[in-house]
Amino acid sequence: MEDNTVLFFEVLKLYTELVELEKRLSTEKNMQHELIQNIMRRIKRLNKLNKDNWIFFIKSLPLEFFLSSSTDFTSKDNFMRFVRIFRKHLEKNIAYSRYSSKLHLKDAIFKENKLQLLFPMEEFNPGYLYKEGWKPVLITVPHATPPFSDKNVDKIALQTAKLSGAHVLISTISRIYVDPNRPEARITPFRRIIERLTLREGKIKVILDLHGTLRSDEEIDVEIGVFRKLTADEEIIEKLLTHFQKRGLKCELEVNNFIGGDIILHHSLVPDIQAIQIELYPKARNILRRNVIEALTEFIKDFK
Repeated sequence: MEDNTVLFFEVLKLYTELVELEKRLSTEKNMQHELIQNIMRRIKRLNKLNKDNWIFFIKSLPLEFFLSSSTDFTSKDNFMRFVRIFRKHLEKNIAYSRYSSKLHLKDAIFKENKLQLLFPMEEFNPGYLYKEGWKPVLITVPHATPPFSDKNVDKIALQTAKLSGAHVLISTISRIYVDPNRPEARITPFRRIIERLTLREGKIKVILDLHGTLRSDEEIDVEIGVFRKLTADEEIIEKLLTHFQKRGLKCELEVNNFIGGDIILHHSLVPDIQAIQIELYPKARNILRRNVIEALTEFIKDFK
């Protein structure tokens, strides 16, 4: 327990140093080599405290930084961007650790699947259908392909994208092989394209991650998750809730211990990139499907 306490405080100190570095880089001309060296020493100390800490840092950074050969850290602008993204993702991991213990989730979203595909397989099967839009909104459908697919969600996504101008990304691999909404899928083509659109190309400001639930509840048509507002701010949440309610849909925020999955947790970078998981109950995917499409279309049209 004592070792864990020391480890936690070292992570908090690292976070504080990253905040200070980000602040100095934005106000001063030099590259802050002394502070960078302090941060490197802090990371080395963390590695000595726990040999598995590298896993934490892998989780704290988008794979784009590890797998892209185009990231040039000799540029101050690129380095500032790197520090900011590192700090924001570290912040989310720290906050998520708090919430998961409070909610007794037992790290549920990090449980491994029985079957995994951890390697890029673009040449064999890209694993996704992507249609480019002109709005800064990306609709993702990670569970579109049977078996165990979310029925009609892909149709809702495609029709919404057509009417609104949103980008749309649909998985064409069943979740029995790899679940795109889990951390172990971050290296797959489906997840890499999200990073490319958000981080490298800067085309996306909002991610709407669409799902279907088998739960049936007369009081709920749509449920949204934002990891206790870690992945989206109050204004955008209220705007989405309002659009659903205007279309006669009963919409709730994070009930039944639902807060969202890895797509919104990993790819959000509030306020620049906001991400919301949307769970559509059976009625919303069938007889109320048109209402859902209209609500999402009007919501997306607000973004420029």
